[in-house]
Amino acid sequence: MKLISLGAAVLVAVLAFNATPTTGGRQPKPPATVVAVQPPFRGAVLHDISYSRDTARVSASLEDFTPIFDRLRVSGGEVGFGFIREDSDHPLIRCYVPAPPEPPALPPPTSGGNVFVNATNQKRYDTEKKKYEAKRRAWEADANARINAFIALLTPLLAAPATAGSTDLTAAVERGDLMLAEPSSFTHADTAIILITDGIHNATAKETPTLRSHAAVAIVNGVGSLGALAKLNPPALRFESTAAAIRYLTGDGGANAH
Repeated sequence: MKLISLGAAVLVAVLAFNATPTTGGRQPKPPATVVAVQPPFRGAVLHDISYSRDTARVSASLEDFTPIFDRLRVSGGEVGFGFIREDSDHPLIRCYVPAPPEPPALPPPTSGGNVFVNATNQKRYDTEKKKYEAKRRAWEADANARINAFIALLTPLLAAPATAGSTDLTAAVERGDLMLAEPSSFTHADTAIILITDGIHNATAKETPTLRSHAAVAIVNGVGSLGALAKLNPPALRFESTAAAIRYLTGDGGANAH
């Protein structure tokens, strides 16, 4: 009898040790997992090919665009590219990457910890996760194909020499703004207009454009000149290099863009 009583006591102690601690008779909820998700990025980049750009040390390379491509491969979005020249209202070349598929939500544990219901929910989640992973791989392949096609178009344009005798900066800004003000499936995208230019505008009488897209605007040149966009509202950001401007506007989850 003593042995039986001793064995029962040990069994009770083991069960008590392994039991899930409770608060007020109920199991505590697991802490919520916070996942940082970058919103899509939509940007217009316009490159000055007027003769005056050389005095302001204006330059851009394909490598400078790497943060944009990295962002598109994660969150989707769109980028447009065009020239700033004597008539800057030409169509932009564009790369559109649709939003990535949404991952399935991890099922919460049932009240009371029903192992059978939890197992069923987990099995359903595992099935949906496999489907999502297949969709994600297909999306990534499609995104890379779209970006590579855009790079093939962009590469020779970035190597274009200065050929314009005057600069229509206003039309270039308005062209980028028009793109970003378009109705879009990316309702909560970060948006930015990046102008690689000396800021000189001498093609028309109109100087300071009014932006409808509310996009962040950055001007890149080696002398820190805002030129004709000094009165832009909200004020334009100034950068010494194209890489720094793109890195800033596409980084930190888009928190730096409007």
